[in-house]
Amino acid sequence: MKNGQMKIEKGIPLPESWGRGLRSVASETLSAMKPGDSVLVETVKEARRMYASGRFLKIKVATRAEGAGFRVWRVK
Repeated sequence: MKNGQMKIEKGIPLPESWGRGLRSVASETLSAMKPGDSVLVETVKEARRMYASGRFLKIKVATRAEGAGFRVWRVK
């Protein structure tokens, strides 16, 4: 920034969003699940992502710690 002004740049491509791809995997998985189905994920971050995707899709999910991972159930 020079003299209180920002330099405007043109022709810079917008990179792909890495977060959206991960969310779509969670969304696709939840959409394919029937009530009572579950998946085992390795990290709490993945479990939270599944939960957030469920809320976005209005799909009720439950998560519980299981061994070294976390299980996510589709409830409704």
